Amino acid sequence: MLSRSWNRSKRSHTHSLSLSLSLFLAVVSITVKLKLLPKLLRFVPSVLLYSWVAILKVSLDSFRDNKRPAPQLISAMAILSLLRCITIDVTGTLIAYKGQLGDYYCLAAKAVGLPCPDYKRVHDGFKLAYKDMAQKYPCFGFAAGMSSTEWWKTCVRNSFSRAGYDYDDETYEKIFNSIHATFGSSTPYTVFPDSQPFLRWVRQQGVKVGIVSNSEHRYPNTVLPAFDLKEGSEWDFGVFSGIEGVEKPNPKIFEIALERAGNIAPKEVLHIGDSMRKDYEPAKSMGMHALLLDRFKTQDAMEWRKSGATVLPDLLAAQEWLSSGKSSC
Repeated sequence: MLSRSWNRSKRSHTHSLSLSLSLFLAVVSITVKLKLLPKLLRFVPSVLLYSWVAILKVSLDSFRDNKRPAPQLISAMAILSLLRCITIDVTGTLIAYKGQLGDYYCLAAKAVGLPCPDYKRVHDGFKLAYKDMAQKYPCFGFAAGMSSTEWWKTCVRNSFSRAGYDYDDETYEKIFNSIHATFGSSTPYTVFPDSQPFLRWVRQQGVKVGIVSNSEHRYPNTVLPAFDLKEGSEWDFGVFSGIEGVEKPNPKIFEIALERAGNIAPKEVLHIGDSMRKDYEPAKSMGMHALLLDRFKTQDAMEWRKSGATVLPDLLAAQEWLSSGKSSC
């Protein structure tokens, strides 16, 4: 609305200036043709000239004032014009899990001739095992010198044990290899249809894109490329907890992202994620802009909005928001 009003005002003053100039030139042309200019200047040597100069100055001043965006227009400028980088989370933001955990554990068990484990018991067992491993060996065992494969092998085995399933080493090795290979592929994930278009659009605006994710090497090396979300075409750099040894919500992971982006100021960066605790709060604590996506219409979203966070349904809405003059985060 402000943009349209400014454009109308700009056109109006441009028109007034054009009319003033045209009128002056017409008068000069007539007086020259009729050889009246010397007489005119003798009797009114300065009145007409000064009057027209005054009119012209007013018109020019008015035009210049309207050429500058008004203060309210500046405050309403799209935030995109202030950004040099956008960092973005992966799981829940660019991609999501497909199906249930039990589906993949069942397929692995059946592949070695065993019946499917109970879905709920396996799911509950996994939650406990994952939480325990994350506390004892954060960042997929980075500080302990543990490989991410070893970390997952222990986590998955503990998941089965907590669910009441204990396999001999040879059997478990086969089950784990199947599960690990599955989650290192695109099979258990789905990519949101707006992910690739959004990332490409951001880079087309001359803004860098960084991935900031609590994940290990399989995300940048296998999973994301499987969905055509590749470094160099969809994103410029990545910060992955299992590779860096620091994970969200630790603000240090965002410090690394700022360095990778070219040591730019936090105020020139926007982070997009789906967790208040892991994405929004640590990014804001660094002085960055931040917004949350609520792709699954969670109950938490209402509280996020009450706390003052910008919450949008998807990346298509984020693109419109970034391009509008209503951006505020």
